[in-house]
Amino acid sequence: MQQAWIPLLLSLKVAGWATALNLVFGVAAGFGLSRWRSGARDVIDSLLMLPLVMPPTVLGYYLLVLLGRRGVIGGWLDKLDIQLVFTWQGAVIASTVVAFPLVLKSARGILAGGLLAFARALGEFGATLMIAGNLPGRTQTLSVAVYSAVQAGDDSTANFLVLVTSVTCVVILLLAGRLVPQHTLLTSR
Repeated sequence: MQQAWIPLLLSLKVAGWATALNLVFGVAAGFGLSRWRSGARDVIDSLLMLPLVMPPTVLGYYLLVLLGRRGVIGGWLDKLDIQLVFTWQGAVIASTVVAFPLVLKSARGILAGGLLAFARALGEFGATLMIAGNLPGRTQTLSVAVYSAVQAGDDSTANFLVLVTSVTCVVILLLAGRLVPQHTLLTSR
């Protein structure tokens, strides 16, 4: 069904970009925090971990306030004719922020942290909906497409999208099992 392919491909694109960004920034932040000896380190670490525990709609609201046209960052970007709200790039930012703590705190290695970040970014809903919206073919990821189908009472589409999402997640886990040795996935030291 066509309505599943576009959200699937967009979700994979968003999760891929979010994973790449998280591998760069998450590993750099983790490396920096591990070397930094200061009383402020625990405060910075706690602030960086907030997306893991913050409700997605609250996080999405913060992103909207920061990145919207009247926001601190969004206002500045608007002057450069750059829009992030209701774009797939906005979905990348939301997914990157939400998945960031998984890479930062991953005690299972960089590859495992990257796979966790990809899986988390792939299923992101709340923050993505708040910042990117629900524009079919433009910003509608799989999780948002499932929500839309359920809201519309289109059970057959919702069931199909859930199946596509489930199969995609199983494939990612199978790949993770092949790419990362089992003792690395199971050990949390």
